[in-house]
Amino acid sequence: MDVTRESGGEAARRSGLLMYPALSRRSGGLSLGVNLFPEGKRCSFDCAYCEVFPGAEGPPFTIAGLEAELAAWAVRLSPDPSLPAVDTAGEDSEQGSNRLPVDIAFAGDGEPTLSPWLGEAIEAIAAARRRWSAVFGAAKLVLITNSTGFLDEGVSAFLHRAVAIHGLEIWAKLDAGTEAWYRRMDRRGPDFEALCESMAAFSRRSPIVIQSMFCAIAQEGGTAPLPPPQREIDEWMGRIARLLDEGGRLVEIHVYTQSRPSPHGLTSPLDDDAVATIARRLSEFLGEDPSRPTKALPIIRAFGKAMELSAPGGSF
Repeated sequence: MDVTRESGGEAARRSGLLMYPALSRRSGGLSLGVNLFPEGKRCSFDCAYCEVFPGAEGPPFTIAGLEAELAAWAVRLSPDPSLPAVDTAGEDSEQGSNRLPVDIAFAGDGEPTLSPWLGEAIEAIAAARRRWSAVFGAAKLVLITNSTGFLDEGVSAFLHRAVAIHGLEIWAKLDAGTEAWYRRMDRRGPDFEALCESMAAFSRRSPIVIQSMFCAIAQEGGTAPLPPPQREIDEWMGRIARLLDEGGRLVEIHVYTQSRPSPHGLTSPLDDDAVATIARRLSEFLGEDPSRPTKALPIIRAFGKAMELSAPGGSF
């Protein structure tokens, strides 16, 4: 089986699959994606840059299907060289840890916290990590979310438990600093202030990774896409600072841009220098306040169209 590269190209991530591989720039290696909506997209946002079109694609999600896929991937990725290996399209995947996943990530064709199967799916993956520890044991469990689940007390309580029991790492979306830009980027969703407040409340109890997409977006009237204005970036930095100052436990902040073309044609990626500049400005902004201890600051990482731009530790 080939591996989809997050950096783009002809192999776009495929809808309709229950599990799929990706060579991920943000994970730093082979990531196994879990799609809780193989039958078709279900999301509380309608992001301008989203690569997933709505519509029926595959059979409904089942836990039995997930367990079967995990068993199949355990064979494909086994360190035993006598077993068939995943084809990583030129990457060295034939020996030891080079062929093992660095994470198993809930992403796929929608917002994972909308699925009634999320809890059972996490338990199934936890069992697979124990059963096939040589393949999955070192893989992180990651939830890539648009943050709307934080508004639901039941979902938040469940996620707190998953963090504590299974080490779930939560990558939470924050694409804007103002309601106006949020409506242009994510287009549909709850009140922006309420979303930010729920993110702050959640992060005071459990650590999260903030993921922020920056791209040029088409203007009204069909003009060429323009990057976010400086004022918007300033407002976004202020949001990050408030999360920290209110006791939010932010482990990392991912500043990134598109790696694949948007099917809607409404957005385009920023160049690498622009992405690195946003990340550098945030790092400087957060470090300017002497009341904010340096040791409590998150690692800030920048990702261009094809690769990570920041050095280890988040330096630029």
